Amino acid sequence: MLFKNNRYSCPYQYVGKEIDVKVTDTLVELYYRQERIATHRRFVDYVTNQWSTHPEDMPDQFQHSPWDDTGIRNWATSIGNSTANVIEQIFVSED
Repeated sequence: MLFKNNRYSCPYQYVGKEIDVKVTDTLVELYYRQERIATHRRFVDYVTNQWSTHPEDMPDQFQHSPWDDTGIRNWATSIGNSTANVIEQIFVSED
């Protein structure tokens, strides 16, 4: 849902359905048939082109990121040994 050049997620089950929006100074609330289906903290007016997405609003196939430790290491290795070494050092330094 777009409001003041910012996007707020809605549960995927409601895509294509008409929803009502209630906006306060601090919240954006989405309603379907008078039932609240999502609540987001509102971005301040000077912030634009931002996204507020609840993971549970996305279908299951989009909830699991391919960018886990193994995926990042595989990506780094595909670029080259130096990149793989740097990424490995980053992981080691976070332990």
